[in-house]
Amino acid sequence: MIFFRLNKTNINNNLNMQNTNRFFSTDLTTQNRVLAVKTLYKFFNNFMCKAKFNTNETYVKLVRESLIPFVIFCKLHSLAKFNSLIDIAVVDTPGKLYRFSVNYYLLSVFSNLRLRITLYTNEVIWIPTLTSLFDNANWYEREAWDTYGVFFLNHPDLRRILMDYGFSGFPFRKDFPLSGFKDLRFQEINKRFKYESVKNVKFRKFKFQNPWWTA
Repeated sequence: MIFFRLNKTNINNNLNMQNTNRFFSTDLTTQNRVLAVKTLYKFFNNFMCKAKFNTNETYVKLVRESLIPFVIFCKLHSLAKFNSLIDIAVVDTPGKLYRFSVNYYLLSVFSNLRLRITLYTNEVIWIPTLTSLFDNANWYEREAWDTYGVFFLNHPDLRRILMDYGFSGFPFRKDFPLSGFKDLRFQEINKRFKYESVKNVKFRKFKFQNPWWTA
């Protein structure tokens, strides 16, 4: 199931070419941007889905089963043309059932429009890989797996990319101990590096009493 909404006021305002959006310098680019947003809305409206799209912030929240068909449509449709995967970013929120928020950032050079796609998962639920659609998704997904432990199904080479192959755990998780589990030391006698277990490992605890915290 796909959740998104449409801000019709912003789209109608952009149809008036006398009030060109401040982020664009040409009327043609603004027209392409409005066409891209309307195309995305029309596609999902035909599938009886709820949407949130506007020309200032284009944001979509999906479940994993909808990721591949949605990205294929965004990439191949002549009025969307989201041909570039800019980044994949993960946010960890301990205490939630789906603690990981996986964010995909797509760029359409045709309309100068950026699209953010968000999925929610946890340590045991997989996400389909986008390596068949974007080559650079290979390293982005490996980085998400290496640092957060988010598993991408059917990834051709899902292994560590930043941490050492013998590294234990996922360092960007907020419950990961600051000292880690192992310490790398150089032995002057043997002239080699050696891993040693860290004693008195303390995990981080969060009370979430910060006034800026939003559930």
